[in-house]
Amino acid sequence: MHYLDIDFIKDLITAKIKGRVIRKSMFLHLLANINLDYQTIDYELVINRLIRDGELKESDGFIRHKDSEDLTKLFVEHNGVRGIWASKT
Repeated sequence: MHYLDIDFIKDLITAKIKGRVIRKSMFLHLLANINLDYQTIDYELVINRLIRDGELKESDGFIRHKDSEDLTKLFVEHNGVRGIWASKT
């Protein structure tokens, strides 16, 4: 994977996740199904790097952008089960 590929994947992940809370495993599955000739491991490595750099936050199996509100607890309390997406509406 080239440096330009990493930047593209970072931008893609940031754009897709901004303002949302999503289960990490489901997000990897969705990214792998986009069909951009990247493997799941490529996405996972970039997500882990973004978490390590503080761009993304991980909590209880869910990930969110650093500027997004943590809605994990609210989503679980409202729906009673852990779901895929949560948004403040």
